[in-house]
Amino acid sequence: MLKRIGYYLTMYSGFRAMANWLRHLSLGSTPVSTLNNGKFRLHDGRGLGLKVHSRLVRDRGGRMLSGGMFSTWLLSPPIQTYVYRLLRLTSHFGCGHIEVAFIEFEDQIVIYAVRNILKSNLDRIGFRRISARLGLCEEQSEIAVIRSIAQLTREQGLQIAVATPQDCVQLAVTPLLIHPTRIEKTLNALEKKYLRIVRQCGLEVVRISNEEQIASPSHAQRNNTQRNIAH
Repeated sequence: MLKRIGYYLTMYSGFRAMANWLRHLSLGSTPVSTLNNGKFRLHDGRGLGLKVHSRLVRDRGGRMLSGGMFSTWLLSPPIQTYVYRLLRLTSHFGCGHIEVAFIEFEDQIVIYAVRNILKSNLDRIGFRRISARLGLCEEQSEIAVIRSIAQLTREQGLQIAVATPQDCVQLAVTPLLIHPTRIEKTLNALEKKYLRIVRQCGLEVVRISNEEQIASPSHAQRNNTQRNIAH
């Protein structure tokens, strides 16, 4: 309980973003750092900004993998710009609305998590009207962001894929931050979410846990999703 409270205090105060940014500076660039400060448009015409930050990710075997996060945000938000910037300080690196996490694996970029972090943080404290007004709340918005980032990555001559649903859950979940009574429900929801993402994003699916690549999304769908709670 105390760990969760402490985590949320650092998140809503912006200290988490500052700490992550300082770690990013110590880690250096990633292969996709050339996309930093980029811009792109979704299919509905909304323009998004893009930043890329480095971070380390621990897999289920205890290995520390190089990776990072794509942070995206609306270039023309429906609220005052300065308020929008303040709200985004609650994200992992202080600028994200929708975030996409990745690792570097076998000479390619492998996505393992996507989240409308701003909506989650606002909804958690009862500001659902504000998050709804900001938009990007539709499930397809996350898929659209992944597809746009994948296109930009390929244009840089880099390969990009998505992890299997079970690897996505294992890499994305921090069990200590989930209330014990909600772990089962949360993991079930994440399993369904990443099965959907694997089906719809159109990327090659890669198994991280045993370094075995899966040829197609349909193959991944036939695998039973497993739960692995890292301690």
